[in-house]
Amino acid sequence: MTQFIALLRSINVGGKNVIKMAELKVLFDKMGLSHVQTYIQSGNIVFESDNSNIEKLTLEIAKTLSIKLQNEIRLIVISDIQLISAFELAPKWFTDSNHLFKNDFVFVENHIHIPDLIPKISLREGVDKVVAGNGVMYFSRLIQKASSSRLSKIASLPEYAYMTIRNYNTISHLVKMVTSVR
Repeated sequence: MTQFIALLRSINVGGKNVIKMAELKVLFDKMGLSHVQTYIQSGNIVFESDNSNIEKLTLEIAKTLSIKLQNEIRLIVISDIQLISAFELAPKWFTDSNHLFKNDFVFVENHIHIPDLIPKISLREGVDKVVAGNGVMYFSRLIQKASSSRLSKIASLPEYAYMTIRNYNTISHLVKMVTSVR
């Protein structure tokens, strides 16, 4: 069995695609996934599967959720190793400055080439930072000047549909969840 994390996109936001975490857990159980745990309402699901093909898992979960919610649901599925790696390989400034900056992990689907994407992201000097990782970007905004950040403009890029954003605290908690099972 391999441990995975499903990071759902655009659920329970503004009254759209509303689903309770208990319902998600039941759906994942019905798909034959095991040791299913959810974390907060934004759609973070830790589970195990004997199917190690992430693409097939992603398609199966997306299809099941899209039928249930009667709307296309996008998600990114990563392994526990990928999650831990993204967390541990975060730049030192990303982890050490958590009280001064709002730090987010931006996970992208495999077909997005991050080095090509980063130049398209508008940054404000002295406020915003973005650095590429493996399948993830590390976004940082100076809290004191967050209102002048340009990172929110990423939503206007076509690639935005193929990414999902989680804050530092959420990823930290998910790492604790997956490492406690190991």
